[in-house]
Amino acid sequence: YQTVQIGQQMWFAENLQSYHYANGDPITNLAWDYSHGQDSEGYADYDGDILYNYYAVEDDRNICPEDWHVSTANDWTEMLLYLGMDENTVWNYGYAGTNEGGMLKSTDGWNDPNTGATNSTGFNAIPAGSFSYCGMYPPTYCQSNKGYLGQFWTYSGDTAWYRGLDWNRSDVQHQTKDKWAGKSVRCVQ
Repeated sequence: YQTVQIGQQMWFAENLQSYHYANGDPITNLAWDYSHGQDSEGYADYDGDILYNYYAVEDDRNICPEDWHVSTANDWTEMLLYLGMDENTVWNYGYAGTNEGGMLKSTDGWNDPNTGATNSTGFNAIPAGSFSYCGMYPPTYCQSNKGYLGQFWTYSGDTAWYRGLDWNRSDVQHQTKDKWAGKSVRCVQ
């Protein structure tokens, strides 16, 4: 994986694309259906981008390589404060900041207008989209928002938080989602 230093932190400069936990165990391929159960850990391939549900993120086997971990809410907070986000808004639910999201977004791959994108940090956030549950008969996942959203799980214990970047915004989202939803993962050392 390509890496980048932002402040005192070393981050992956690309999304995790692993099919195995750090101990070598395979991560369940959900293959866009719930045949494994709604609360099963796993991933799904969304047009070449691997998205993970929160059950895989919180699994003790660690989906990041050895000596790395899934970025936490605190890791993102430290990075965003380093980039200049206001200390009073960094934990706000919803959108916060000014151009911190633009500093993280790749200049390629996003739909127009890709507001504020400079990738000045080298973080290279791409709009891999997300997946969510979309029905019982047949039970399936629905992928969506590729080109529009880059959403990254932030390991926070029992509550499934994520940080999000949008194609038409330059700030950063902080929100929760159901654990079975699929998001990108960035590892940090």
